Amino acid sequence: ILSQEFDDYEILLIDNGSEDSSIAVCQTYCDQHPSHIRFICLERPTIIGRPNMVGRQMMRGQYCMTVDGDDYLIPGSLMEISRLINE
Repeated sequence: ILSQEFDDYEILLIDNGSEDSSIAVCQTYCDQHPSHIRFICLERPTIIGRPNMVGRQMMRGQYCMTVDGDDYLIPGSLMEISRLINE
């Protein structure tokens, strides 16, 4: 996402009870890109679907797109989505 040419976006990294180094990785990205990334660490217990619900409540923008850890956006994706919305 960070390599997209389009830069009018916000990334919400939401941890839902990770037990590995995910929290540290997310915090590092947040520290390196504070204008685009916010990190939210949810308290246990883990609840399926809660990250999406919290993300939609906390997002600042008008549109939302869920990108999971195993997803990939091809170059130009966000620019094309923006163009289609504006049409």
